[in-house]
Amino acid sequence: MPWERSCDILLSTVLKVKPGERLVIVTDDGGQAVAEALHARARTKGLDPTLCLMPIRSKPHEEPPSPIAAALKSADCGILAVTKSITHSRARNEATAAGVRIASMPGACARMFEDGSLEADASVIKPLGEWIATQVTAAKDVHITSDRGTDLRLSVAGRKGGGSYGLADTPGGFTVIPCLEAVVGPVEWTANGRLVVDGVVVPGRLVQEPFEVIVEKGTITSMTGGQDAELLRTLLAGYNDPNVYHLAELGMGLNPKAQMGFDISAEDEGVYGTIHFGFGEGRSFGTAITASTHTDLVLLDGRVTLDGKTLLDHREFTFPGQAARQ
Repeated sequence: MPWERSCDILLSTVLKVKPGERLVIVTDDGGQAVAEALHARARTKGLDPTLCLMPIRSKPHEEPPSPIAAALKSADCGILAVTKSITHSRARNEATAAGVRIASMPGACARMFEDGSLEADASVIKPLGEWIATQVTAAKDVHITSDRGTDLRLSVAGRKGGGSYGLADTPGGFTVIPCLEAVVGPVEWTANGRLVVDGVVVPGRLVQEPFEVIVEKGTITSMTGGQDAELLRTLLAGYNDPNVYHLAELGMGLNPKAQMGFDISAEDEGVYGTIHFGFGEGRSFGTAITASTHTDLVLLDGRVTLDGKTLLDHREFTFPGQAARQ
């Protein structure tokens, strides 16, 4: 059955949970069916998992209740099967720093367990992701362009590239499933230019009509282009936090099995060869930017160059090794 296979991928491949380990599964009302399936499957494998249920958070990356944060931090491994992401919460970061292996599943739902997005081959994705991380870490200047008009420059000088490659099998290991991605936290206040967003706003929806976002000194200064721009403007203003406008992440999707537009945030950002920009909370990416939440803007297509050398062009990476598309 698809659900059993998906549970086995998470338990045995992603986290490699061993008998006797403390497994904590965190969920909310929206992700409860997925979490209960994981809990039941773990028990059939002789594990002794703990299931923690909380209300759906009011916004992405809001902190979980303190008892749940404590349970996660005291575990050997954890699964975050939640509706609204707590990926970039302080609780998750502290648990990772304490050595807990964590797989985060924002937008956990039945479709995620049935559409094949969890089946991307980590043994193929990981070498690509690690190569990208090496290229980014060695670079200083990044230029992102697209045929629709995106033209943005930023610095990553001194920053370390990283990512989510579908494995969290070593102490402190962390991955977002199925959002396999390569990421870096740009140097604060260095991004300048124009984004033409034609993919998805996370949290939000598929973009109905491409719209323009102007970034000056690392901060969104204007949004124009119709209903989607207005929705983003309203969303960000509603957080009542000026830091949600600051650029904190540049990401590139690595999951060839992920699909876009089904209201599953972890898939929207992970689609292979797409580019996304995260605004707001940025501690997970090594930036000094903190905020009450994190919002991503996804571009369907484009080019990424590092110090003038092409890294990604129209959904194809210049990776000299084995192709990651499956």
